[in-house]
Amino acid sequence: MKSLSFLTALTECDPPLYHVDLASVETNIVRFCLRVPGLSPSHFCELMEEVSEEEIDALDQGVRVLMFPHVRGTVRAVWHLGISEEDTQLAIKKAQFVAQQFRIKSARDR
Repeated sequence: MKSLSFLTALTECDPPLYHVDLASVETNIVRFCLRVPGLSPSHFCELMEEVSEEEIDALDQGVRVLMFPHVRGTVRAVWHLGISEEDTQLAIKKAQFVAQQFRIKSARDR
């Protein structure tokens, strides 16, 4: 299941920005929480959708991943039939990039 591989990758991000209950995944619709109070689900979704020059430099391309802020501070993502394994791997790279950029920004703000 592609959505499960995405969620598993989120649990391995450094820094550990995401909280995922892997036992609750049953469909192509997944929800996860953000572990840091300084990043709201809305702002996270904006970061996943936008493409920056830093991202293009780091990933050799821009990736837009559309997700939605959901109930109780979660983020909702849906894997549709047309989403390939390559698309899933790009979404994983984007989520890892966002986590790294958040760590860098947090370190600068201290």
